[in-house]
Amino acid sequence: MGRTTHRPPRRPGAAALRRCGTLVLVLLLAGCGLTAPPTPPLAAGQTPAPAINVGPAGAAQATTTAAMATAQAQARRAGPRQRLWLATAGSGTAEERLGRGIAQSINDKFDGYEGSVEVTAGPAMDLVFLANRQADLAIVTADAAVEALAGQGAAPVRALAWLYQNELHLVVRADSPVRAPADLRGRSVAIGAPGSATERLALRALAAAGLEGEAAPALLRVSAGEAFLGLRERTVDAVFWLGPAPGEPVTALFQRPDVAVRLVPLGEVAATLAARPGAVYRAVTIPAGVYPGQTQPVATLAVDTLLVAGPTLDERVAYGVTRAMFDNIRELPFFHPAAQRLTLLTGARVAPLPIHAGAARYYREKGVLPSE
Repeated sequence: MGRTTHRPPRRPGAAALRRCGTLVLVLLLAGCGLTAPPTPPLAAGQTPAPAINVGPAGAAQATTTAAMATAQAQARRAGPRQRLWLATAGSGTAEERLGRGIAQSINDKFDGYEGSVEVTAGPAMDLVFLANRQADLAIVTADAAVEALAGQGAAPVRALAWLYQNELHLVVRADSPVRAPADLRGRSVAIGAPGSATERLALRALAAAGLEGEAAPALLRVSAGEAFLGLRERTVDAVFWLGPAPGEPVTALFQRPDVAVRLVPLGEVAATLAARPGAVYRAVTIPAGVYPGQTQPVATLAVDTLLVAGPTLDERVAYGVTRAMFDNIRELPFFHPAAQRLTLLTGARVAPLPIHAGAARYYREKGVLPSE
């Protein structure tokens, strides 16, 4: 190829042109991913460098497009943003996980504001945070909120939305002699962490069953994880747990091959508490089959969980938070499946709490509350 002396003199430079064309073709093929230089062998102990843009060109293009869309959305929200603190109890609980979903909704849908979650010990502390203006919003059970409104708690509150219903579970081992709350006398009973919504309702359920004072069982104020571990190891006789059914920790316990458990009916306790004036508790049933191996429906009581704010929260902010949450409603079940029950109609049902004026304006615009 390089012997130009045998070529006709009328074509000087042709070989050079062919060499350039070959080089250009090789470079083009390499750029298209059709050829590549050989990879030298790795030295002893050397690890390969991480691959970049692994995958088909279409995937890389989609990733780039998504990154550009994210950058554009961030640019639209650029500038100073006011932080809104959301107090919610219990890391990993429905309250905390859904709280993070609401905070994300604020970030995505409420320009000029940024949502952040503050994990607390329970609704009592949430209300203290609201009272001290250490939080702007909180996720609390209705009983704690109503008591705060009546002056029994830290601060009167206004509701932005109903979020979900909690059912009280009383879990025992399948071979336990406990068949009703009265059978808990003299036994060890886990009632939730100190200050938790579970502790609040478990104490009221025990009192309604006549198990208070000297008749009270041995009470253990521990987390759900510690309580269910104690049940498995027979250091705890019964566990109260409050949350939306099916509850993940309860389901996990029912699924364990090394222990058989069941739910104790709380029908009489539920009827007693629901009949009290101004009660926020309801008698409900956990249907059969909600938990693995649960062949019978179980009577119990329920209390709602609400998104609330202090009375000083600006109406415009309350409106923006409510709108952001419902604008992002399809994403909330990814944070916790209890949000599947949340709709505009259920969200507006916050009685007996008063609704915040900003939230009420949003619901009226959507036609789920009557116009003033």
